[in-house]
Amino acid sequence: MQCPVPPDISNGKHSSQDSSIFISGTSVRYSCEPGFTLIGEAMISCTESGSWSSSVPHCKVDGCITPEIQSGRITGFKEVSSPKESITIDCDRGYILKGSTEIKCQSDGTWYPLAPVCERGR
Repeated sequence: MQCPVPPDISNGKHSSQDSSIFISGTSVRYSCEPGFTLIGEAMISCTESGSWSSSVPHCKVDGCITPEIQSGRITGFKEVSSPKESITIDCDRGYILKGSTEIKCQSDGTWYPLAPVCERGR
């Protein structure tokens, strides 16, 4: 029995990019680009029933994606921050910061405390 072509994944690839036929017993290995971690099974195999042995994994960014701050700016801005790294938020002139001026990237990919907002001053 033949399996469908294994799906591509964002920020990663599978080991059989050149092949178009996947018969039972064939395996493919998924991997992620640097800066991403594979979530799920790295190796999937074509079964006798013509399906893949497990669901396709995905790649998760290592660290925290920098939040978008409306009417404000981030000191030390970069697209992704590493765990334990902090960023500082300032509001534009005429706006008041609601929340903490400094937030830190946690190991689970979240910010603590939550990203603040900039509200128009009265």
